[in-house]
Amino acid sequence: MIRRFTLALILLLMIGCGGGNEGVSGQDSSAPTGSISVGLPSGRILAQISSVTVDVLDPNTGAPVVPSQGLTFGQTVVFENVPVGTKIVRATGFNADGGTEDTSETSVEVLPGQVSRAQLVLTPEGATPEPDPEPPAATVRLFIGNQDPEELTILDGQTYAPIAGSPVAGLPGPPVGIAVDTAGERVFVLTRFGDILGFDLNTLTPLPNYPISLGGDEPNDIAYDPDRDRLYASDFADDVDVVEATSGAVVTSLFGGAGPREVLYHNDRIYIAEFSGANLLVFDANTLNQITGSPFPSGGTLGDSLALDEANNFLYMGLVQGASIGGAVAVFDITNETFQSAVSVGQEVTGIAYDPINDQVLATDLNMATSSLFVLDAPTLNQITGSPFPTGNESKDVVYDPVNQRVIVSNAADNDITVFEGGTLTPFTGTPFPAGTDPGPMAVGVFPSN
Repeated sequence: MIRRFTLALILLLMIGCGGGNEGVSGQDSSAPTGSISVGLPSGRILAQISSVTVDVLDPNTGAPVVPSQGLTFGQTVVFENVPVGTKIVRATGFNADGGTEDTSETSVEVLPGQVSRAQLVLTPEGATPEPDPEPPAATVRLFIGNQDPEELTILDGQTYAPIAGSPVAGLPGPPVGIAVDTAGERVFVLTRFGDILGFDLNTLTPLPNYPISLGGDEPNDIAYDPDRDRLYASDFADDVDVVEATSGAVVTSLFGGAGPREVLYHNDRIYIAEFSGANLLVFDANTLNQITGSPFPSGGTLGDSLALDEANNFLYMGLVQGASIGGAVAVFDITNETFQSAVSVGQEVTGIAYDPINDQVLATDLNMATSSLFVLDAPTLNQITGSPFPTGNESKDVVYDPVNQRVIVSNAADNDITVFEGGTLTPFTGTPFPAGTDPGPMAVGVFPSN
């Protein structure tokens, strides 16, 4: 077997080197190109498939346009410098003896300078997927900000019953943003009047040095940076305050554009959704300076919310208003820091989340007449069958619970939450669940079980 593999490898190298590029169809090096990100869901791991090869093919000739790559279940590979136009992406699964077990292919449109996406599934005839390994035991908490009275409701993430000590009442203002520090077991709440409150999640008592007052003009959101133990709090007065999370000391303020709304931290970057103008502002968390090219236009006019696809490095922005009247969802490639595309969704998108298990974008429509949950297939941005899904009235926010694999929507006018099973989008038994008065911003916290 080792000899066979070695011989095959030598032959491939000879083919790749001989004749300049005979294994890849000829292409003009000056022609425009794009990229393709290809993934295989981890839930389809199959014992009889020991290796997978992915090819990008010309649809007319069937010839490869770039060299093949290997792919592991649950991972992604990126093909660079792919000529623009329609391409066929094909995955071939091989058994331990080198025989073909199954193939899967899809058509992808490659655009200049952009990253297209393909999701493939391999299932040999008669095979059943191996179950994913059992995740470690975890406790899930759902945090909900209530506007009147001003409270923090905390629900058990399995049953959606209030935990002991919930709600935390008497907040100094309506909560507009919630950030969870999983490792430190802390939760931070930003109020409409510029106060940040910090609570110990085990006792629900205030943290030392909290609350702190930032003041400002209509604060909007808060994010936690675990790498620096910092908080980023946006304010409609065009700034984002940088705060040391433990001491509560204000480090500085960043210019957040014309009315910064939601803030998101990831991998040494601070992402800010601008309201007026709907741009995406990106700051280097080390220098606190905007990166080259920032701000990035979204193609819309009023921005609001942000969601991250960490595996594929895509960022989604919910737009209260897109390029025309009505809501929209915009997509950014945060590897190359570029705007990808936007699609019209509902009337007013104020909540957005990403489901990494099913590769779906989740968006809530706040408009009373059309309030619902829109679900998009992430690679194509097409709505899935059944979308939009009915929720309650005035659906403000949406979050995804990765442990229980559920989608949760807050319904401000109904004082409850709607819970869906991820993937199937069927209502979870017992939904809707009470969530306090006028529930708005939400956050999911996942903590190791004791």
